[in-house]
Amino acid sequence: MSNPLSVQAGNPYIAGNYSRVHSLGMDCRPRHLTRQLGLGCRRGPFDWIGGRSVADLDRALQTRCKEVLLLENLMPYEPDCKEYRKYADPSAGYLSAHDFALENHDLAREYPIFREKFDGICERFFTELTSLDSVLFFLSVAMEEHADWQFETPDEILANIQALKATLEQVCPNAKVGLLVATFHDELSEHSRPGLAFTRKYTFDNDEPWMEGRELQHWSDMLVGVNGFSGLSVVKESA
Repeated sequence: MSNPLSVQAGNPYIAGNYSRVHSLGMDCRPRHLTRQLGLGCRRGPFDWIGGRSVADLDRALQTRCKEVLLLENLMPYEPDCKEYRKYADPSAGYLSAHDFALENHDLAREYPIFREKFDGICERFFTELTSLDSVLFFLSVAMEEHADWQFETPDEILANIQALKATLEQVCPNAKVGLLVATFHDELSEHSRPGLAFTRKYTFDNDEPWMEGRELQHWSDMLVGVNGFSGLSVVKESA
């Protein structure tokens, strides 16, 4: 593992105050962190579903998530998993791991309940975006660092992030839009500019609980300067 302590806290390209901070996935960390730090987040469609690529995310936003996790596209994923009931949607490029029961599972019975809930979250998400005057989106690209989870090259990520930023500005027509992108690629940081920040993320060993200790410190440092957040130690002292 590379040394995450070498990453500078905060990023001047996205520092400032925002009416809302939203997670764009591709895993649970952006939502978990922004909620824990009280940065003005609100529930959105990408909080708890796993994503495959920036291109898939851009398409999901353009279609208002209406084609994400459709029943006819769901396929069992890692059926031997003892913790979660997982379904993959290879057409949209998304993974559900938290929506269906592990015991006494019945997809035909459970899916309409899931769909109604998911569509309601999407409707509120996209409706609110039209009324905001400022919003920061937080995206973690690739759920894991090993090659099996790298669906886009650094050049493809960069090109697709540019398209994604334009899409976000379209769905937030009245807002100042910031985009914070955490990736496994050091070289992308040189492409940061006002309103778009790339930051390096690292994989941590399993010697500490998920998103605690060094991992929590590492991810929290990315958000220094956002909505008055000045560092994790301040949060701990005021708790």
